[in-house]
Amino acid sequence: MGNAGRSILRLVLLGPCLLALCGASGPAGERIALMKEMSGILRLLGSVANGLLPVDGEVARGAATLHTDSVRLGGLFPPGSADAEGRALDRIWTERATFDADMAAFQQAAASMAGAVEAGDLAAIRPAYAALARACLQCHDSFRRP
Repeated sequence: MGNAGRSILRLVLLGPCLLALCGASGPAGERIALMKEMSGILRLLGSVANGLLPVDGEVARGAATLHTDSVRLGGLFPPGSADAEGRALDRIWTERATFDADMAAFQQAAASMAGAVEAGDLAAIRPAYAALARACLQCHDSFRRP
């Protein structure tokens, strides 16, 4: 990976730590920071899926981090954790079964992406990335403010 890719990955992995120092706190603050981290990793993985960056150890660590973060994210929506600074809709808590199903689909897509990246298989990375993007969009369309 070139210097630009490494810089992006460093910002992606350190950004949430900096964000935690200001802004929302508690579960809402944690999920805002985690979403920002995952967004950066998704951009990096999109560049790999589009053949703009090679698969290397840093990309594999990013994909593994995304999977770990996806599992962690599921626990950051306890009842009563809505926050005006966040974009989470109240539907998360009133339609919990649907939200949990969408979160499980996202976690599975993140696991598949991490596996494809770990294998270094670009033919598997492309559809895994498309499935991951669809899972993100599904949840965001249903449960996030614009």
